[in-house]
Amino acid sequence: MTRLDRYILAQLLWVFGFFSLVLVSVYWVNKAVSLFDRLISDGQPMSVFLEFTALSLPMLIRTVLPISAFVATLQVTLGLLRNSEVAVIQAAGISPLRLARPVVLFGLIVTAFLIVLMHFIVPRGAASWRGAGAEVAQNITASLLQDGVFQHRPRA
Repeated sequence: MTRLDRYILAQLLWVFGFFSLVLVSVYWVNKAVSLFDRLISDGQPMSVFLEFTALSLPMLIRTVLPISAFVATLQVTLGLLRNSEVAVIQAAGISPLRLARPVVLFGLIVTAFLIVLMHFIVPRGAASWRGAGAEVAQNITASLLQDGVFQHRPRA
């Protein structure tokens, strides 16, 4: 791997990390508000909200990473074009196919990360999510049902 490959790959990874962080934060805040409202209104403690938030992050990251990779590739490529770095590289005799090598490597890195995420982390998180959801449902049912007490809803 030459210095040029490392330079472009470093830019791709840096921009990818930034956009991933921003997009995960935006989506997480959007999802966390509804989750917080639903759990806290049911009388659950803050630890349950934090547990559900941690369990939902892998599924959220799975959705955001391909978008972040695409945006990072566009941003870096347009930055190289805008700063005339591509013209200098081509004037030095480097072919466009050779220039695409770090982008392909970046795609393989993102693909490997997504494979690990989709096949190992997300299924475990989803199973834990279902288990925690069943536990919360039991807690709500247990708090509503009491021996010898009838629950009725007052008419409006």
